[in-house]
Amino acid sequence: MLKVMFDRVLAKEEDMSLTLDSGISISEKSLGNIRHAKVVAVGDGVTEYGVFTPMQINVGDRIFYEDHVAIKDKINGEEYVILRQIDVICIEK
Repeated sequence: MLKVMFDRVLAKEEDMSLTLDSGISISEKSLGNIRHAKVVAVGDGVTEYGVFTPMQINVGDRIFYEDHVAIKDKINGEEYVILRQIDVICIEK
């Protein structure tokens, strides 16, 4: 079992051609270097300069992020991405 630390997000990349719950259809080509993933674990938040910032992202959320900010790794044979909360562009709840 992995515990994600501080303001980190562990997610599994999903197919880039998708239709949001709102009915908006987004193709892989239109996103360029933007990636889409489903969150599988999050940290508790982070304290910087004496101020605690809780996580705004929850397990099960779908997130968009730029490909170059994520760390890609295989865990138990499956590929995941790890990134900081601040690197998430938007959340689809």
